[in-house]
Amino acid sequence: MIAKRGFVMVDSSHSTYAGTPRWVKAAGIIVLVLFALFVVLHLTGHGFGRHLHG
Repeated sequence: MIAKRGFVMVDSSHSTYAGTPRWVKAAGIIVLVLFALFVVLHLTGHGFGRHLHG
């Protein structure tokens, strides 16, 4: 698609920025899932606290 910006014609179909890499998205999803699991475990009283005490 060609768009007109000011006096310059810009072809947006040939963008040099490809977006966020797939590994960054995957790592972000994994971190969010682990954080949500951590929060749910602590809210339900099944946290790791009782396993750490000798």
